[in-house]
Amino acid sequence: MSSFINNEKSNATILLSILLISTLKAIIFKRFYPDLDFTSDTAFYVSAAIKNSSCGIWPIGYAKFLWLFHQFSSSETALFVVQYALLEFSVILFYFSCLYLFRTTRYFKWGFFLFMMVNPLFLFISNYVIADALFTSLTIIWVTTLIWMIDNHKNALYILQGLILSILFTIRYNAVFYPIVMIAAILPGKLNLYKKAISILIPVLLITAFINFTQSQTYKQTGKSVFAVFGGWQLLNNAMYMLQYNNTDTINTPREFRQINLLTFNYIDSLQKAQTYLSPKNGSVFMWHTDGPLKQLMRSSRNNPSDTSNPFKTWAIMTKQYQRYGQYLIKKYPLDFLHHYVFENALIYFFPSPEVLQTYLRPGTDMNTVNNELSSLFGNVRTTIKSPDTKLQGDIMSFFPWIIIAAHLILIVQIFWIYPKVEKRTKFTYLFSVFLLTNFLFSIFASPIVLRYQIPMIIIVIAFTLMLADEITIHHTRIITNITDDFESPNSVQKRVLMVRN
Repeated sequence: MSSFINNEKSNATILLSILLISTLKAIIFKRFYPDLDFTSDTAFYVSAAIKNSSCGIWPIGYAKFLWLFHQFSSSETALFVVQYALLEFSVILFYFSCLYLFRTTRYFKWGFFLFMMVNPLFLFISNYVIADALFTSLTIIWVTTLIWMIDNHKNALYILQGLILSILFTIRYNAVFYPIVMIAAILPGKLNLYKKAISILIPVLLITAFINFTQSQTYKQTGKSVFAVFGGWQLLNNAMYMLQYNNTDTINTPREFRQINLLTFNYIDSLQKAQTYLSPKNGSVFMWHTDGPLKQLMRSSRNNPSDTSNPFKTWAIMTKQYQRYGQYLIKKYPLDFLHHYVFENALIYFFPSPEVLQTYLRPGTDMNTVNNELSSLFGNVRTTIKSPDTKLQGDIMSFFPWIIIAAHLILIVQIFWIYPKVEKRTKFTYLFSVFLLTNFLFSIFASPIVLRYQIPMIIIVIAFTLMLADEITIHHTRIITNITDDFESPNSVQKRVLMVRN
C-alpha cells in the first residue's frame, strides 16, 4: 500500500495534509485545554494502574495501558499525544486501506478526507483519562484488518485480528459482539475449513483464558467467582425503567427477591409520587443513585453499612443477585421491557447524549479525593484548573447526533431503494452491514447509549455511506456508458440508416 500512496501524487498530498492539519489541531486544542479531563471512571483506572491490579469493577485493559504508559512518562500532555496519535493512525490506516482495496472514487476519497480534517471529536475524547480513545483506535485497526482479510488470505492477518480482538475484550465489554463480525468476515473467505476454524479459535481461546483469569482474581479478592462485576447491576438498572409504568407485584415475589423487590417498589413509588420519570437516556442512573434500591441493599449487606473501604467486594457480592432479579423482572414483563427500554433505546441510538463530552469536567472534580493517585501517575497535578469555554464544547458535541441521524437516513435510502439495483457489489457492504447491525442490537438491549461509546459506529457509518455513494455512481456511469456505446456501435448506426431509407 506504500507504493499506492507514494506513486499517486494526490494520495501523498492527502497524507501530508492529514498529518499537518492533525498536528496543528492538536497544538491549538492544547492551548485551550492544557490539562486532561476526568470522569467518574477515571479514579478506578488511575488506582488500578498504580496498583497494577488484575481485576476491577470495569475491564482492566485500559488500566494496564496506563500502567505501561507510566513506565515511560508521567506527562499528562504525553498521554493525550499517545491517545490522539493512535486515533489518527487508526483512521488513516482505515482510509487508505479502503481507497486501495475498493478503489473508491470521489465521494469517499474527498468526503472522508473532509471528515478527518474538521472532526474535533478525536481531540476531545483523547483528552480524557478513560478507555474510549484506546478502544476506538483498536476497533478501527481491527476492522481494517478484517477488510484486508476479505481478499488477502495470509495467516498473519488472521492471527493479528484475533490478538487485537482479544485485547479489545479486556478494554471494554462492548466488544462482546465483535466475534460475530469476525465470523462474518472469515466464513465467506476462500480459506480451507481448517484455517477458518483456527482463525476463529485463536480469539475464542484467548478471550476464554481472560475470562477465567478475571474470575479467579475476582474470587481471590471478593470470594465471588465473577467475570463482569457490573453486569448484574447494569441488567437490573435496565429492567427498572419499565417498572415506572406498571404495578410492581409485592406479593407473589420469590423469597430470594423479596427484600430487593420491596426496596425497588418503594423507590419507584417515590418517583411516581414526585412525578419524576426517568428514561434510558439517563443511562445507568439507577446503579449510581445513592437512595436507589441497588445502593441501599449494597449498604445493608455490609457488616458495617458505613464501611466503604472495599467497594469492589460489595459490588461483586451483589451482582449475581441483581442479575437474577433483573432476569426475573424481564421474563415477567417482557413487553414492558421491550416498550419502555428497548424501543426507547432504539430511538436514543440515533441521537445519543454527549454525556461527559458535553462539558469540561475537571474544574468541578474533588481533587482531594484523587490527587494522591493522580500525582503518582502524572507527577505534580495542579489542583486549580482554569475552565475553558464549556459552552463551546457542548455546542460542538451537539452536532454529532445530527450527523448520525443524517448518515443513517442516507444509508437507509441507499440500501433499500437504490443499492439493490446495483449489479456489481463490493464485499465491504456485507462486513460493514454486519458491524452496524450487531452494534445496534447490542446497544439497544444491553448498553447505555452515549456518544463516546458510539464513536466507532460514527466512523463506520460515515465511511459506509460515502462508499455506497461511490458504488451507486459507478453503477449509473456504467449504464450510461453502455447505452452510449450501444447507440454509437456500427450495427446500431446501420440500423438507423435502414430505418431512414424505409
